[in-house]
Amino acid sequence: MTWTRQIGLCLAGTLAATTLLTAPATAQTGPPAGSRLTDLVNPFIGTQNEGNTYPGAAVPFGMVQLSPDTGHNTGYDYAQDHIRGFSLVHLSGVGCGLGGDLPVLPTTGDVTTTDYARYAAKFSHDDESASPGYYRVGLDSGIEAELTATARTGVQRYTFPATTKANVLVNAAQSLHGKVATKVEILDDHTVRTTLTGRGFCQDTVPYTLYTITHFDRPFTAHGTWTGSTVTDGAKTGADGAYVRFDTTEDRTVEATTALSYVDARGAALNLGAEGGRSFDAVHAAARRAWEDRLDDVRVQGGDDTLRRTFYSSL
Repeated sequence: MTWTRQIGLCLAGTLAATTLLTAPATAQTGPPAGSRLTDLVNPFIGTQNEGNTYPGAAVPFGMVQLSPDTGHNTGYDYAQDHIRGFSLVHLSGVGCGLGGDLPVLPTTGDVTTTDYARYAAKFSHDDESASPGYYRVGLDSGIEAELTATARTGVQRYTFPATTKANVLVNAAQSLHGKVATKVEILDDHTVRTTLTGRGFCQDTVPYTLYTITHFDRPFTAHGTWTGSTVTDGAKTGADGAYVRFDTTEDRTVEATTALSYVDARGAALNLGAEGGRSFDAVHAAARRAWEDRLDDVRVQGGDDTLRRTFYSSL
């Protein structure tokens, strides 16, 4: 065994002992050990008791961590039961408000409020699951949300009830740590672009700017934007957020890809062109393969299923 692998084993073992302390009660059980190492990973470990981890979708060393935000200052808290949105950026274990940029949430009906704390969707852990590179939840509204990711894009699939008012709310102005300035643009009947300037890491007041572009796999039937609490149907620009609407009476599924860049809007568009254009299932399969390859750098034998699951979840 090489010295680098010995160090890796020691670090992973230490992490395993630490993260197990903050596992939800349901995280103590899981799938039996199998041929896929990703089956041994439980992303919910560390999501309560101030563990400050996130259960959402990411790939190894990716810029995007697409994950639900429940209202906790670092994003997701297993003890809470409402999701405010699925946002692009999260960090594990930092213990302070950071990221949560561009929370997006599917809804139905008229858009009557722009505050994500008010339109948050109730859910149950009984209808929620996660694995490396994938997250899904059934919302009490009857909408199923699924998330996956590439290095620079977050990919969403929403399955709505049959309705003429299936919405996706793109809330640029609200995040885990507040925004300095935001702008939202409807570019065409498939595409929304945002510019978000926020505060830096934790208590750092140095601002940063995030550029995003979201492309939907089908045209909107309607759209609008909002500034503050004022919603303007049909508008193409707004300061704080936008909604896009679909008719799901026959085709109930909507897929969307959001690309980001910390450089400029052109960078976000280039990232969308480079990593977008694939179906949700194709991106999910690629994310799982990436995690299988990464976890395969360390193979362990012995121990029971719980120890192996703790080890690979920490790794």
